[in-house]
Amino acid sequence: MTATEGMKVLRKLLGPKAGWRESKSRTSPEDRAAAQERSRLLNAEYDAVKAERDARRRELLSDPVYQDLAKRTGDLELRRNAAQAESFRHRLTVGINEGWCFMVRAEGDNWADVIRTLEAKSAIALPGREDQTV
Repeated sequence: MTATEGMKVLRKLLGPKAGWRESKSRTSPEDRAAAQERSRLLNAEYDAVKAERDARRRELLSDPVYQDLAKRTGDLELRRNAAQAESFRHRLTVGINEGWCFMVRAEGDNWADVIRTLEAKSAIALPGREDQTV
């Protein structure tokens, strides 16, 4: 069957948006079967080593000093993240709505701040907007 004939059948089966690709690194059925067997053997070896690693991890993580450090680190991380988030909160965030995302162009506590930021970015001053606070 040619590619053209195959696409006709695909469109009948899958609809007008049907597509196809041809692999440049394809393998023979025999090579795929050999790779499946290698994969099965490697999966068994991987599972055994992973189980050994996980047992050692449980042993190491049960150390009380590590437990204390992990708790303190977690608490500090929450406080640090909250402070960082607060440092970025502005009254106004302006940008361009691209449909699937909002592209932020400027932030500020009032319209004058936002407009100054936009003007500085574009280097184009808008007449009559020098020091207005809205």
